[in-house]
Amino acid sequence: MQTLAGKKGGTENVQERDTDFDQETLERAIAGDQPAFRDFVVFYQGRVFSLLWRMLSPGADRAVVEDLTQETFLNVFRGRQICSMSQLFCQYS
Repeated sequence: MQTLAGKKGGTENVQERDTDFDQETLERAIAGDQPAFRDFVVFYQGRVFSLLWRMLSPGADRAVVEDLTQETFLNVFRGRQICSMSQLFCQYS
């Protein structure tokens, strides 16, 4: 099973993190908690980058895809109170 490195060098189960993140941290991120939103970005940025990379390939410029990934999260943050991010992201993960 895939694991993620924790902040202090430990690992955690990806499936456990999915459950914990969706139920607790996501609600705080929607409420405007910046550390929670940062966790949201860290959790999903690889998935968003990969999706954009595939959408723009062939010939995608990595710097452009990184900028678009960042812009995606800025737009999510700006519109976080309009709709539930759990509905936007969890159904696609």
